[in-house]
Amino acid sequence: MAALADYKGKEVRKSERALVGLIVYTFLKSFGHPSRREFNVSMLDTGRPRRIDFWVGSTKPVFIELAVRKPGGTQELMGKQNQSELSKLARANQAQVRTRHLLLIDLRAGTPIAKANLKRSYDPLHAGRGKFARAPVRVICVARKACYHFLWKPFAEPRRRLARP
Repeated sequence: MAALADYKGKEVRKSERALVGLIVYTFLKSFGHPSRREFNVSMLDTGRPRRIDFWVGSTKPVFIELAVRKPGGTQELMGKQNQSELSKLARANQAQVRTRHLLLIDLRAGTPIAKANLKRSYDPLHAGRGKFARAPVRVICVARKACYHFLWKPFAEPRRRLARP
């Protein structure tokens, strides 16, 4: 009941994402993990903090960002649509966090996105320009018929193919 009380208010919209967020938050709380939602995280390269969906832990927490593909959705889980979430996670102060996860929930029925296709959409992305430390992010995809994960490694510049002579 405490988790449900934390999830009330004007800022919570009635949508699939809010429902899935409530389920994830309740799951974390039920296992006894100290958890907060919409946690402000300081970024070294910007003057203003950014919000992370879930903060789990204590002194060296785990950060979780959530992305949901609705039953009628198409591209919500692909890399380009989640670049801002990846950037937030990769840029978070190294002293503040132990691990970072991007949790992709696929509510669409039918064949899930193949791991190779999803990874291919994340590979060319980078965490942005600038002199700041970057950390890898574990991308976890959960669908009705599949569950897999891969490690996304941020780069300062996007990878470019070398031209063949």
